[in-house]
Amino acid sequence: MGLLFALATAVLWGSVAVIAARGMDRVSPSTASFVSNLAALLVFFPIVAAAGELKVLVSDWRPWVYFGTAGIFSYVLGRTLYYVAMAEIGPSRATAISAISILVAPLLAVLFLGEPLRPAVIAGVGLVAAGVFLVGRSL
Repeated sequence: MGLLFALATAVLWGSVAVIAARGMDRVSPSTASFVSNLAALLVFFPIVAAAGELKVLVSDWRPWVYFGTAGIFSYVLGRTLYYVAMAEIGPSRATAISAISILVAPLLAVLFLGEPLRPAVIAGVGLVAAGVFLVGRSL
């Protein structure tokens, strides 16, 4: 199931470039990021509240630190810079270049989480990096 969820994620994230590009000529990247994040909050708050999961946020500080930092890195900084890149170089190039994140994640996982760097991961990252390079050059 995890593989299907990862593939669905790739399709959804890939769709963001097309969807967001339609509105980029109307608002600034920071406004675009604000609206995206507000929409996420409006969707997730009732879901988390209805599931009774807000109590974890009251009793444990760690979700605030870890997911708060992840939110700032991904949703605030990452998304805003992605929208800036889309506005300046277009959605195709911005998406292709931002795919370099696949190189960063395994490296950080090895350094900070102690995950082993397996040969299959190295090969996969290399193939994706080559693909990103080729797509980036062709655009």
